[in-house]
Amino acid sequence: MLKLIPRLLASLALGALLAFILPLTDADHSGAAWASTSLDGDWHARRSIGGNWRIRFEVGSRSHHSNSVDDPALASFLEAGGLNHSVQREAGSFLLTRTAAAASDGAAGTFRFTPDEGYIRAMATRGHRDLTDRKLYELAILDVTTTFIDDLAALGYAELDLGRLIEMRIHGVDSEFIARLSALGYADLPARRLVEMAIHDVDPAFISGLADLGLTDLDAARLVEMRIHDVTPEFIRGMAEVGYRDLSASRLVEMKIHDVSPRLVEELTRAGVERPEPRRLIELAIHDVTPGYLEQMAAQGYRDLPAERWVEALNHDVTPAFVEDLAELGYHDLPLSRLVEMRIHDVTPGYISKLQSRGVERLTPERLIESKIHGFDRHLVSD
Repeated sequence: MLKLIPRLLASLALGALLAFILPLTDADHSGAAWASTSLDGDWHARRSIGGNWRIRFEVGSRSHHSNSVDDPALASFLEAGGLNHSVQREAGSFLLTRTAAAASDGAAGTFRFTPDEGYIRAMATRGHRDLTDRKLYELAILDVTTTFIDDLAALGYAELDLGRLIEMRIHGVDSEFIARLSALGYADLPARRLVEMAIHDVDPAFISGLADLGLTDLDAARLVEMRIHDVTPEFIRGMAEVGYRDLSASRLVEMKIHDVSPRLVEELTRAGVERPEPRRLIELAIHDVTPGYLEQMAAQGYRDLPAERWVEALNHDVTPAFVEDLAELGYHDLPLSRLVEMRIHDVTPGYISKLQSRGVERLTPERLIESKIHGFDRHLVSD
């Protein structure tokens, strides 16, 4: 499940970026009578290590949005040191004014955002009325255009609320993304599912890669689950190379959850466990039957046993240390099944040592187990 954390944090961070806190004088625009308003704030830009610019907009003490600069004219303004620059979006325009001297890796200034009256009226005809300056600013930052909205509506995604539209824009769920999924058999998916797929990089390339390996007709939820747990075509091919072919999607997910990998299979094989069936392989991983454990047990003479025997042994805490302690008390080369039975009935090296210290002759493992079961030893080992 730890793999799941970076993706969830990225999604939460994107949501946090949109938590704008604007002045209480935020104006409403009904799409009918409209008076020109504007919104003022600050901007800061820095050049990343890769050489690209990122610009951050702030309104008030905590309002912000940061994105990469892919507009050559804006990048030139940030680098060249001009005084003013205008950025036009359908939802409105940003007039940037530089207040800090140009630097090779940074710039700063103020901005004024002015909503576009035509955009407000166009959004009203699409059912999005009473847009505040705050919402218009957000729509402009993300460049949620009427074309974007109309293209989604043409594909059956009409009457989406602004929150969903913004979410789709953030994660790149546009008409092209939807059409490509539809061509692969994933048509008429709910908007929330499309967003989920985009967040987890369930794209046409991933779906096609799975199909090439025989995993077809998977529902969208299963695809997301596979992506969350990093069940990639590379992982599937790796498992096939070590003998595990034609595994179901659910089995592959289960393997990933429990850290079953091609490398683990190879190490288990070297330790004497020859390609157990998938279910047993997962059990080995769940119960932490590691190659290291098997090597230590092999040094004690226990090797080439079925996977289920190892699971049973470790499940009952039959460890190399337990075997060594029994050997020191004179109990050598016991069958693994007998060691398990002794563990089940709490016949421990400490228990045997107490018996021997009270003068009890060396009992067989069977007698030790019997004495534990029936309590014949109580007067001998009681303190």
